[in-house]
Amino acid sequence: MQKNLFQQTVYEVYKNKETVGYKIIETPTMLLVLWNEPRLLDLNVAHCQKFEKTELDFLRRRFKGLKLSIASNEQSSVRTDRLTPDGTAAAMLLETAAPLPQKKKFEIKRVETPQDTESFCKIAAEAFRMQDDVSVLARSLYPDIDNPHCLKYIGYAGNTPAGIIEIASGSEACLISWVGVIPSCRRQGLCSALLVHAINGEMQKGCHKFVLVAAPLGQKIYASFGFKTIAERYDYILDI
Repeated sequence: MQKNLFQQTVYEVYKNKETVGYKIIETPTMLLVLWNEPRLLDLNVAHCQKFEKTELDFLRRRFKGLKLSIASNEQSSVRTDRLTPDGTAAAMLLETAAPLPQKKKFEIKRVETPQDTESFCKIAAEAFRMQDDVSVLARSLYPDIDNPHCLKYIGYAGNTPAGIIEIASGSEACLISWVGVIPSCRRQGLCSALLVHAINGEMQKGCHKFVLVAAPLGQKIYASFGFKTIAERYDYILDI
C-alpha cells in the first residue's frame, strides 16, 4: 500500500521486530501489524487508505474470528454491525533541529532488564486498562531490550514508577508510542518530561523527525510541542 510517513515508519519499526512479538502482512491496500501473543489480539491493527469491501473480504478470508482495529485515512462506507466506529485520530509529525526544553525534572530510566520490562508493563496495564495482560505483554516486549533501535523508558513520580514511553527508529523518522501515566500521577508534567527525554535522546543520534498517532485530546498537547497533523484517521473495531 502507499504509505504516509507515519505508516512507513510503523512498517519499518514493526518489520524490524517481526520475529519478536509481531508479524507484518502487507497487501496492495493494507498494512497489518499482528501480535503473536493470542491474548493480545485486541491490539492488532490494520492500516489502510480507505477500509472498503475489498479489505473486509480479505480479512474475512484470512482471519475469520479475529478482532482488530482498523485505522483508515478516509471514512469507510462499509455497513455491517461487525464494524464499529471508534473515534478519530491524527498522525502527527514533529520536525525540529533544536532539542526540546525540559520544563520539569523527573527521574527517567531506560528499560534494560526483565524486571524493568515487567514494571513497564504494569504501568501500561494501569494507564491503558490492561490489567489482565501484564504477563503476556512482558513476554512480547521483553525481547525489545536487545533491540538498539527500540528504546523504552520509565518515569518516576517521587519513588513511584508512574509513566512510560517507547521510541523506535525508522529510516526517516522515529515512532513514539506507549505514552502513558498512571491515573494517580497525571497532571504533574511527567508525560511531557518523558516525551522530551525520549525525543532529545534520539536527536543526539541524528534523528530530527518524530511521528505518533493521537486522539483529539492528545493532539492539543502534542501540538504544544510543535507536532503537526500530517494525516487524519478514522478508527474502527472489526469483529470478523
